[in-house]
Amino acid sequence: MAPPVLFIKRIYAECSGETTKSSQNTLREPAFFKSDGTPINKTRFFDQLESRLKMKSKNVIFLGENHLDPGSHLLELEILKKIQDLKPGESALSLEFYDRSAQYVLDEYLLDFIDYDTFIGQIDHPTNHKDYRPLIDFCKRNKLSVIASNCSEQHTRVMSEEGPKGLEKLAEDSELHRDFLLPPLPIQRPSQQYEENFRDIMGYFYTEIQIQSKRLERMLNAQSLWDATMAYSVTKELHRSNLVIHVAGHFHVKANLGIPEHLSHYCKNSIDYGQTTIIMLPEEDLIFCDSDHKNAGDFIVLTDINAIDI
Repeated sequence: MAPPVLFIKRIYAECSGETTKSSQNTLREPAFFKSDGTPINKTRFFDQLESRLKMKSKNVIFLGENHLDPGSHLLELEILKKIQDLKPGESALSLEFYDRSAQYVLDEYLLDFIDYDTFIGQIDHPTNHKDYRPLIDFCKRNKLSVIASNCSEQHTRVMSEEGPKGLEKLAEDSELHRDFLLPPLPIQRPSQQYEENFRDIMGYFYTEIQIQSKRLERMLNAQSLWDATMAYSVTKELHRSNLVIHVAGHFHVKANLGIPEHLSHYCKNSIDYGQTTIIMLPEEDLIFCDSDHKNAGDFIVLTDINAIDI
């Protein structure tokens, strides 16, 4: 487990809606590791990523980030460019930060029907949306699909307050919800390990008195809905594209729990795909720690936590 101060700073930054500001410090180069802690340089990292992508005709790359981390954002763009060089026109970008109802507006921006300000003005968006514009604009220039993959805040609220039955009523009464806005219902329960990890994180922020069992269950239901919706969005895109790069908070994909588990469920017996999980974690010391980093992903990238201005 990471030291509490760094751990909480990392999770807070992931969940916060505050805007990232440019760091006054020089951004240190990230440190790259294999899942077991073996250090590799950036060239070796990209070579090994390329080798993994050759093993299957269809692939998913999960990029688990801290949402306010400039180091992660720079590497994401570099990965996107590398994939375009390796597999021109075959990939799609999937983003956690936009919900499925924003897809038509996002498509209008990608197709040059509207400008960026109009796009942002018509949808719910993260405060630091400009950090992700380079990714979207790269796809726009190269005519690659961008997927608004998550569920909406309204659906999250229904799941939290009414539970699965509330969503099932929406799906039963609305074709739009049933066929597009929501994943197939009921969604599968989170794995025991994922639930334990979620409870551990919540324990950093709430005491036993503050957070009762029923409230925690509602929060876990909402978290599972995010994971399932994003996984189903990736599944649908895999039918159209050979490679999907999905960017999400690292907890959603760390140790191949969360989204990867739901993706395996949705693709079972229908899509044969390869999977690579890259976990990018901002740290004070760019040193691999077994207790915090080992097996968190196929590759672990430690970035400069001092670049995050919270």
